[in-house]
Amino acid sequence: MLANLKVKHKKYKDFNLKKVSIPTFLQKLKELEHSLDEDQTIKVVIEFYKANEKKPEYSNADFVIGNGNGDKPFEVIENELKKLYPEEFDGVEEFIAELVTSTEEPITKKTKKSFKPKPKKEPFFKKHKKMVLGLISSLVIIPILIGIGFMFINTLTPPYEQLIENGKYIKAIDMYPDKKKDIENKLFELKFDGIEEYEAYFEHTQSQSALFDLSYLKQDYEKIIELKDLATNDIKKTELAVAYVKTGNPDEAYALNQQLQSKALEKLIKDKYMEQGFTQLKQLNFDEAKRINQIIQLETLAYDINLLESLTKENSEIEEQLKKTDLKEDEKKSLEQKLADNQKQIDDYTKQS
Repeated sequence: MLANLKVKHKKYKDFNLKKVSIPTFLQKLKELEHSLDEDQTIKVVIEFYKANEKKPEYSNADFVIGNGNGDKPFEVIENELKKLYPEEFDGVEEFIAELVTSTEEPITKKTKKSFKPKPKKEPFFKKHKKMVLGLISSLVIIPILIGIGFMFINTLTPPYEQLIENGKYIKAIDMYPDKKKDIENKLFELKFDGIEEYEAYFEHTQSQSALFDLSYLKQDYEKIIELKDLATNDIKKTELAVAYVKTGNPDEAYALNQQLQSKALEKLIKDKYMEQGFTQLKQLNFDEAKRINQIIQLETLAYDINLLESLTKENSEIEEQLKKTDLKEDEKKSLEQKLADNQKQIDDYTKQS
């Protein structure tokens, strides 16, 4: 954490600082206040920066130094930070203590004729061993410490990778909402072992993309199809394709896989087509069986289609011949036998499991 100090009074331009450490900044403030006349005040600009950041995290362009403004009780400051960050109770105390420690070195004050040294005040917390804050009680008021406190508390935020490693997915999405996509990918990678955690995450976020993945893991394929508009990447398109296969719609899955070119998905689709092709053939739906086989090009299915279609066609022709009244008895019996044999073959095929 770095700080800037800009003194608006020309006489004190030597106190200007640019991106210095917090201890250096506080020491300079002490020197400045002790250089003022007893009742004199001046305005300064204070700014605090995170490391490697160009924009200040906290800025106050009208902060007043002098006239005893540093006598505000630091227990109020500490309590204020604890209200803002109750979950970081110990961290706030450590932060205040670190600021105290960083400014405990005595100030070497330069004597100037034009200034009357300000008398030192008795430390506010002299009797409190835990909160030895007297050395900075004449420098900083609530806005400064709260501004620094905001940045300090940020340093207490657990790293994203640590939260994921510890399975703290809900806390991760709360602290790092921009990591939503990655968090949900991590949860999905847990597969069936992570359903309970994914359900808790969904209940907390109501994320529809999470519901999509969760529905897949729970094999709720109808729900996935309801959410098909969320299939905007290859992973979700694959899940949607599987859902189409599982609900008996391989045509939609086939169309999706023209984009995905997944070998595993291709086999799954082909198996479903094969199942449906033979089912259609058993129902003597030859046109649908042929349409399916044009996609999967299965030789056994093509053979069975030709066989059953030929038998069915031949039986139709025999039935027409049997309608003739001039048939001889032996011809009639031969045709009836052929019809029966053909029908048996057809029945044996259509009734097989």
